[in-house]
Amino acid sequence: MQHKIITAAAALTLITGNASANHVDFMTDGNFNISGPGFTVVAGDSANILGGTRYVGIDTVDGASSASLMAGNDFIDFENDVNAAGVLTLDYGDFMGGNGALNADFDTDWDFVSVSFSDVVGDGVLSVSFESSNGAGSSASMVVDAAGTYSFGFDDAGFSMVDFSDIDRVTVTLMASADSDFRITSFTREAVPAPSSLALLGLGGFCASRRRR
Repeated sequence: MQHKIITAAAALTLITGNASANHVDFMTDGNFNISGPGFTVVAGDSANILGGTRYVGIDTVDGASSASLMAGNDFIDFENDVNAAGVLTLDYGDFMGGNGALNADFDTDWDFVSVSFSDVVGDGVLSVSFESSNGAGSSASMVVDAAGTYSFGFDDAGFSMVDFSDIDRVTVTLMASADSDFRITSFTREAVPAPSSLALLGLGGFCASRRRR
């Protein structure tokens, strides 16, 4: 007899369902290739890029910096040579050349945003800012020095004036050291599981463990 193993991820999907898409940018479309200083605005599927357009800008001092999302890849590659101190900006929503205000609800289903990196060489400083109908704010900065997911809670003091129920614009800024390379794989909205969800996740893990024996 075959037994179905319920993973934690599967259990969470069963609990939460698909209340709304969690994407800001899945980094799957809107291809581009630029060198800094410079910028580009690219269009993509609104199911993958919130608002349907992504602004990409690079500022650099000395040396050379570049950013790209090439066909067939699912990441933005941001690279700085040995002399460059580059700054990458990703903008969504109400920027010049975009599709206008997002009018997006980040409040009802979500508690924080996350930026994920599949590869990091060197280090950088990451921050996120929001503009809403009633106010704007920027997060505290976070050092990025290894692959992984870096999250910013909506309770950050820098967001005290932000109305997360009506977000018009959201911006990611990554200030990178010289001789560095970053692969950014996603920018998403996330939720903290409810206590009952956590309990079910624990039960799912227990069941999986029992069935492996």
